[in-house]
Amino acid sequence: IKKKLGLTEMNIFQFSSILEKTIMTKKFKTVEDEFSELLVALKVEQTDSLLYSISEVWKKNVSNLYFPPILDEMLREAKKSVKLALLTNTDSFPFEFVKLRYGLEKYFDCVITSYEIGSVKPETKIFDIACERLGVKPEEVVMCGDNPFNDIIPAKGLGMKTILVDTKRVFSEFKSADYVVNNIKDFVDRVKTISYIEYQNKFVSQKA
Repeated sequence: IKKKLGLTEMNIFQFSSILEKTIMTKKFKTVEDEFSELLVALKVEQTDSLLYSISEVWKKNVSNLYFPPILDEMLREAKKSVKLALLTNTDSFPFEFVKLRYGLEKYFDCVITSYEIGSVKPETKIFDIACERLGVKPEEVVMCGDNPFNDIIPAKGLGMKTILVDTKRVFSEFKSADYVVNNIKDFVDRVKTISYIEYQNKFVSQKA
């Protein structure tokens, strides 16, 4: 979308931040409505053809969303022993798609979307709401995410443990996460290990 808009001088993270704050902090009636507002935020002249072009990119992206079966198994198993929350920067269209197609909400004790609360990560409002709804303290939480700036840095600032899921290996210079994994299988194994260690620590503490 950034390329189609001719924003060659804009950093991708700056563009992503503007996009998220514009289309992911409230609910729109159509994809075209939200991207019309994005064009205003970016000060890009709007034409029907441009609006159609970028809207179609987003719609195609939504239809390509995929939920790996290995995550189904991991989430079902993890939910037996820990509370799970989904915190997502999203507009309503991809979220409704995955919710209906994969029954996403059944895996989590609470699901919090940015467009529902009017705030996107890295703002900490969504983390605070998750802790409140789960009845946990930040230091009892392990935050798993694929974006150091939206997921890992704000979570660590609140005192959470963190797992960076860097499947495209684009954040190799980032060293602040407690754990880094580069594929879904390693992510699943790491979550299982943490769940086991946390359970064992609580068990030992209770016995002591």
